[in-house]
Amino acid sequence: MYLIDGHNLIGTGMLGFNLDDPNDEMKLTLMLKQFSARTGDKITVIFDHGLPGGLSHASTSSVTVIFASQPNIADKVMIGAIRSTKDPTRWIVVSNDTAVRDEAIAHRMKPMRTHDFAALMLSPEGGIKLNPAKPRVRRTDPDDYGASHNPYVPKKDIEHWENEFAKAPKPRRAPIPLPRISPEPEEEAKPAPTAAKPVKAEDALPHPGDVAGWLSVFCDPVEEKRQAAAAARAAREAEKSKGRPAPAAQDEPRQPEGPTRPAPKALPAIDKRGTSANPDIPKEELDYFLRLFTEDEKKGRKK
Repeated sequence: MYLIDGHNLIGTGMLGFNLDDPNDEMKLTLMLKQFSARTGDKITVIFDHGLPGGLSHASTSSVTVIFASQPNIADKVMIGAIRSTKDPTRWIVVSNDTAVRDEAIAHRMKPMRTHDFAALMLSPEGGIKLNPAKPRVRRTDPDDYGASHNPYVPKKDIEHWENEFAKAPKPRRAPIPLPRISPEPEEEAKPAPTAAKPVKAEDALPHPGDVAGWLSVFCDPVEEKRQAAAAARAAREAEKSKGRPAPAAQDEPRQPEGPTRPAPKALPAIDKRGTSANPDIPKEELDYFLRLFTEDEKKGRKK
């Protein structure tokens, strides 16, 4: 019969798994059951830190599985089991802990290291065979459709599935609504511009009344009186030279204090043909103004 420290045996790494495996206790339990069935030995295996601890439901008549409850460890549980054993000479203690091995020797039990027991399990006597990891091999069997990257599919299967997919109704897509475009407002028709009426030459000339009004605005009244007085003096002097009594002299207009308006500019000189020195003025307008001013001078002389 064997009393085994389970985690010490897993820690050897000889059984194909280690302590990082989340199912290491269950895998070791299955191997021990196989070993017990082949050799006929009874086995008690103890694991550390079990929750809730005690006898496990994985135990059988040939293999007893015990988890050490907190804060105990498997070494303390094994020492207690060694001290309570009635027939110690029939037991073999499998552990690497020195205290457990010394306690086994003190009670006339045979100690064994975990590496030696793992080798016994893997020997022909123990009958434990590890399943080596098989390398992945690409299969080219035509009957194994999913094993190859380029599987062989019979032509009849291809035709069958093409017919099945052809029968399936195609999903209808909802029509995409077009954006609404509002018509641009029509521009109101503008009336065609009317052609300007031709202006006659007579209508283009200013009215005599307008000319007189503008002359009264722009001419200086003081200067007019001064010119009239100068003309009167010249007339008296002419009468004296002929021996006629001169008319009574009129008082010259008194010149106002302050700055006076500048004298109006002289009209441009007119040549014998009646045209101005400024060729931009039409001849019709010049003739009109000459005729107008000539009539005004005649009227003044009659008065």
